[in-house]
Amino acid sequence: SVNVGTTSPNMALSIFEGHLFLAGISRALR
Repeated sequence: SVNVGTTSPNMALSIFEGHLFLAGISRALR
């Protein structure tokens, strides 16, 4: 997300996006 950690909603979105990103990598490796 843009402006990571500037506000709580953006932080939550960045964490959520990071989770999806890691999930995508794990699926790709499998």
